[in-house]
Parts: sequence; C-alpha cells; structure tokens
Amino acid sequence: MTPASAPVRDVKLWLLVALSAYVGGGVLQAAFQMFGNPRGVAGTLHQAFASQPWRAWAFGLALLVVTSGGASGTTLPDGLRADLRRALSSWTVLALMALGFVLTSQAGAHLLIPLAAVALSVPVTVAVARSPLVDLRLLSLPWVPWVAGGLSSLWYFVVSYTRHAHFGSGSRDMGLFLQSVWLLSRGKSPQNTVMGMNAFGDHMEFIDVLVAPTLWLWSDAGMLLLVQALCAGLGAVPVFRLARDRLGSPLAGVLASTAYFLSYEIANGVQFDWNPTTLSLGFFPWAIEAALQQRYRRMAVFLVLIGLCKENLLLYVGGFGAMLLVAGAPRRVALSALLIPAVAFLVEVKVIFPLFRDGGFRHFYFKDLGTDFTEVAVNALQSPLRVFALLFNNPQKLHGLLLPLTSTAFLPLLAPTTLLPALPGVMERFAGTFMNSWWGHHYGGPTHAVAVCSAILGGARLSAWLRARPSVESGGWLPRAASLWPAVLLLASTSLADIVGPWGPTDLFVLRKPYHPSVEDRQTMQAAVQSIPDGVAVAAQNYLLAHLADREKAFELSRAREAEYVAMTPTTNPWPFDRGYHDRLAQELLAEGWRIHFCQGNSFVLAREQGPSVPCPALGR
Repeated sequence: MTPASAPVRDVKLWLLVALSAYVGGGVLQAAFQMFGNPRGVAGTLHQAFASQPWRAWAFGLALLVVTSGGASGTTLPDGLRADLRRALSSWTVLALMALGFVLTSQAGAHLLIPLAAVALSVPVTVAVARSPLVDLRLLSLPWVPWVAGGLSSLWYFVVSYTRHAHFGSGSRDMGLFLQSVWLLSRGKSPQNTVMGMNAFGDHMEFIDVLVAPTLWLWSDAGMLLLVQALCAGLGAVPVFRLARDRLGSPLAGVLASTAYFLSYEIANGVQFDWNPTTLSLGFFPWAIEAALQQRYRRMAVFLVLIGLCKENLLLYVGGFGAMLLVAGAPRRVALSALLIPAVAFLVEVKVIFPLFRDGGFRHFYFKDLGTDFTEVAVNALQSPLRVFALLFNNPQKLHGLLLPLTSTAFLPLLAPTTLLPALPGVMERFAGTFMNSWWGHHYGGPTHAVAVCSAILGGARLSAWLRARPSVESGGWLPRAASLWPAVLLLASTSLADIVGPWGPTDLFVLRKPYHPSVEDRQTMQAAVQSIPDGVAVAAQNYLLAHLADREKAFELSRAREAEYVAMTPTTNPWPFDRGYHDRLAQELLAEGWRIHFCQGNSFVLAREQGPSVPCPALGR
C-alpha cells in the first residue's frame, strides 16, 4: 500500500492513542479486579474503577502519555510516534499475557494443537524441501489457483447437496431461504411464510436479489447450494496466490489453499444449509488480495458484495476500513471503507428494518451491555473490562473465539493489522447473548476466512526472518524450507483442529451424516414430495419443508391448518416439536375432515380437499 499522507498519519496517531488508552484501561480494570485486596490500595482503586469505570480509561491514557514522554510538553510532536507505538505494544503484551492465562487455565487444546503442529510441520517441511515437489513447474502455471478454487467449490457442492438430497437440510435455514429467493425470482416481495414475516424484516439480505435469477435455470435448493459452493470455494484462488507470492513458493500456495478448504468454521458454514453469511466467505480473501495489491476498485466490489449479504457483515467492511487506515492506504479509500458501512448499518437498523417489521431490528442480543445500541456503545466505551469479560465468560465462547487462531497456529498474530476486518464482527458475536453465534453453523466463517489470509501474511514475516539467518542464507535446501514452513505449519494446525479438540472432528468428508433419515424413509419422503401438486399451499415437517418451499405459501407444522397439503414422516427429526406431535396432529386433522392423499412406509401426506383416503398403516388406517 502507498505511504500515508500527513492527515492520515495524524488520524492513525490519535486512533493509536485512543486504542492504547482503551486497552490500558481494560488491563488495569482486570488487574485490580483479579488482585484487588479490599483492605489495601489495590482494593481502593478497584472500588473507584468499579463505581466510575471511566477513571480506568482516563488513567490508562494518562499513563500512556507519561510512558511515551508526552508529559514534558503540551503537544505531541512527530517524534513521539515511535514512543506511542512502543507503548501500544506494551499494552498489547499485557493483554496477550492475560489472554494466555485464560488459555492455559480453561482451554489447553488451543495451545496444544499449535504446539503439536509445530512438532509435526518441522520434519515434514525438511522432507518436502529436499524433494522434487518443491520445484514442480506445473504448480507455477497461472491456471493452477483456479484449479484449487474449482476443486474446493466442487467438494463443497457435493457435500452440501448430498446432505440436502438425503433430507438432512431443514426448514430453517434451507426452507426459509429457498422460499425468499424463489419469491424474488418471480418478481414478488419475499413475504416469507416459513418465518411468518418479510425476509427483509429478519435480515438485510440484499444479495438475495442478485442470486434470485439463478433459480430461472434450476428452481431448486440445489441451485442455491451451487452458488454458495462457488462463492465460498473460489476464495481458495486468492489464498493460493497470496501464499505463492508472499512466501515465494507455488507449493506454499497449494498448502495454504488446502488449509482454506479445510478450515473448520468454513466447513461448518458450507454444510449448514444455505445462508448469505456463508455466501460471503470467499469474498473476504478476494477483498484482502485486492487491498494488498492497491486495486481498490476491485476491493470495493467485493466489500459491497459482503455488505449486501447481511447487515452485520457491514461491521466487517468497517473493519476493512480500519485496516486500510492503519496500513496507509489513500485517505479517500480508507475513510470511505470505514464510514460508508457505518452509515449503511445505521440506516438499515434504524430506517429500513422498521419498514418491513413492526418493532424494527429483532436480532438485538446484548442485554449484558444495554437495552439499545446507544446504551451498548456508551457502556462499552465506558468500561472496556466489561466488554473483555463478556468475550471470555463462557467456555463455548472461548472455543469459538480462539478456534480461527488455533487452526492457523496463531500465525495471524504476526500480522495483526490484517485481523482488523474481523474485529468488529468478533465483538458483535461474542459480546452478545445469542448462544448460536458463539459456535458452529455459519457464524464463524468470516473470521476464519480473514484469519487464513492473516496467517499467510504473518507466515511471510516469519519466513523472511528465517531466511535472514546466516545459517539459512548459506543456501541449499534451507531457504526453500524457510519459505515452505509457514504454509506447512498452517496446514498442519488446520488439519489437527479438524481432527482433535473439545469441539469434535469436522465431518467435511462424511457424506452420510448420522442424523440423515434411513434409506427407506428417504425414498418414501421423496415420493411424498413428488405427490404434492406444484404451487399449492403446503405445510411440512422439518426435513420435508426444505424440498417444498419453492412456492408462495409454505408453512411449518405449527401452521398446518393454513395449508392445503400437510406432509410428515414422524420417524425423522421432529424439530422443533416432541416425538409424538406429528401423530397427534395427523389424527386431529383427520378428525376435522382431512383425507390421506399419500401414504408409503413412514411418510404420508394429508389433503384438505374432499375425496377418498388411501390406506395408511402408519396412521392405523
């Protein structure tokens, strides 16, 4: 990126001051809370900070000024920039020490996995560096990164569509998103009957408008899964090129793109139905690559696509702006990326959401910090300790927060600036009270995609340091090993995270999931779906609804009486009802005059229209 202009450097300086004071205040609060003696000086300070948390923030700023030499004058001359950077580094070290204490006491696996990856990667790197693989010319061809992206996309589609075809995708998220996009593809408002609200009253998923025309080609959930697989999988292309160019080895590109493909949280998202957040995953590496190459128009395209996917992803876009500002990008570019998503987020939350839903934005999960966004912002600024504590107050949060770093061997910490795009999203996820966002599904994918790119840049710094050692400069296979080792370490840590740890192994390569219906049930469920006429209002059980939502009216079973046909397979997942609910509902509908339209094995379809019923042993008739 280009050197920063003087105004940008001034903005960076004061951002540095504010961040240093904020982190310093949080560390001070934490220290006095942990070690405060009610009868001593520390206890007195703790009580003072507890009653007025602003005091810790201000004290952190004062200490920063003193330690950086600012107390000697009324202004901060240019010569203090280096001192301020050193002060920030000191606070960062203190914060990382506190984090290390938390890690060793509560989540040892997050330390053991990177250590094991180091032990595994060293001999592997030596062996590969001394083999012909490292000089394989085929890997230098310009189309090889696209092969990596294509293969990633192909498998993502295979594993996600197989899950759907085996009736493993649910009414939420697959069913509700299929209906929303299908309605848009027919030029209709996405008044989603699966949720019971307009889709834009749930999330600002404007990307649905761009995806909708694809259903003209194939009006099926499989089309959405194909688009998702392509968008997520092609993120391996810039990852390959980034590793190849920064580490100086095409083989490093292969290893890094494989690590991206295997990334635990990305795999979680790809396998959990269809979601605009998962759709955005591949856009992050493209945006980072464009930013590093100073191709800001290309970067803007991908940042816009990320922002269109969902309102909370605008926070990640704002994080890009912070990264650009710190990295010295042109002021116009950096401030645009910082301010435009902030304004867009406020407009969406305060103006657009109320147009589609009474009560406005419904995903406010920050009860520990306040009752509205203003109160949350004031409390977060007033007491950094309060925010820090919320990030670590639950083991599930800790696993979700650290896994992107664990599976990248903590290499991103060597290039922390590149982690800034993920920071606002991390704060939004882990400072909240919505448990699903802490772990699994699609929620951690964006952070993991950013972490992989940051790990490559951190690995490049490590590689440069190794190559500068006199023993390595002597030549032979050592320089090649120094170039490859970060990529091998990244892949080793990713692979170990996929296999071991308290979060369980990934099932990216498991096509037959334990929760899939039996082969017999799957066959009868498919027959039941085919027996229902196109376009009629339908209500269906969880796994069935994902195959019937491409119509104007599709309901979950709680609204069965609003439908013309009701499909059930009681032996499969009853979510969100108890095991006996489906049999009870079927008997009630039959008593109200509904007829049995279809019955085969454990699957049956009831119809409101008059006519004879077919025999159905599953219902005792």
